[in-house]
Amino acid sequence: MPRFKTEPFAHQLAEVDEHWSTPYRCLWWEQGTGKTKAIIDTAAALYRDGKIDAVFIIAPGGVHDNWIRDEIPAHMPDEIPIMTHAYQTKTQGTKRFQTYAPTLLEFEGLAVLAMTFDSIMTQKKKGVKKIKYKGAEYAKAFLTQRKCLFVVDEGSYIKTPGAQVTKRLLAAAKYADYRRLLNGT
Repeated sequence: MPRFKTEPFAHQLAEVDEHWSTPYRCLWWEQGTGKTKAIIDTAAALYRDGKIDAVFIIAPGGVHDNWIRDEIPAHMPDEIPIMTHAYQTKTQGTKRFQTYAPTLLEFEGLAVLAMTFDSIMTQKKKGVKKIKYKGAEYAKAFLTQRKCLFVVDEGSYIKTPGAQVTKRLLAAAKYADYRRLLNGT
């Protein structure tokens, strides 16, 4: 069984070898130096060791899609059973998503959920039961029902301690045993 799907550069290999099981870690690498691949390889190692069964990614709009559409298929080893979803606020109320949402929560493999900073701020209005899985509630369900690696991509988005999104992410992160903050700008 191959350890990597794509061969890492020396600095990526060093990161994974030295820190794959470190509970908390920040990667302050320049843009284009492969932070995403290092995290995917870390997730694969944690999954193989039974430490996680999910990856929860918070990223800017478009970047969260890129994780699901391009990066994970390119770098996640093929033998790892995986189910992914790029959460979209505009489709959260659709019947299709409301049916799909529990499937990802219950998947028996590595579940990967990517959300935007804006998505995690959406909440149900009190008394409204039509939409079960708004961003904040779905994130909490995912983090509390799974053993997660929590990834914040472009960590400079949460640089203001008093900002609501910063507070929300810090509160959510406590549910994950493994956390990574990435920044390259």
